[in-house]
Amino acid sequence: MLEQLKAVKDKYPDELENLKGSYSQVERVKKIAYLGDMERACRGDENLWGLLNNLITECFEYTRYVLALERCLKNNCDEKIFISLNTEQAEAHNAVIKNTHILLEAMAQKGRDTNWSSGLGSSQNRSTYSWLALALACQKMIIEENIKI
Repeated sequence: MLEQLKAVKDKYPDELENLKGSYSQVERVKKIAYLGDMERACRGDENLWGLLNNLITECFEYTRYVLALERCLKNNCDEKIFISLNTEQAEAHNAVIKNTHILLEAMAQKGRDTNWSSGLGSSQNRSTYSWLALALACQKMIIEENIKI
């Protein structure tokens, strides 16, 4: 996961700073999920911790494609490149939704707190999962920067 974080930071430094400013404190993000709540709910269970890390890894993947698409649009990139990036971003988005549900199901089976997910709604509400992915990626980046990765 840290390799992905470093790769995103190296390839998209300006876009990433804008994204972190946008997603780390936005009111809507506060209604979706805090990484700290998720970590507390998973603490002490290796399986849940692994599932949470899988989700965060997928969030970084999704974020990478969002930033790549943003740069592509800004630089008027070739249509074939845009279509390819858009397809990969959609696949990453689907992976975020899938991994979120896998984590939630495992947490529920183990009686862990899943209140962090109350703002997500159904998996049909794709924009909320976009916010979740970007928010978790930004929150994780801010945490890792504070401990100097």
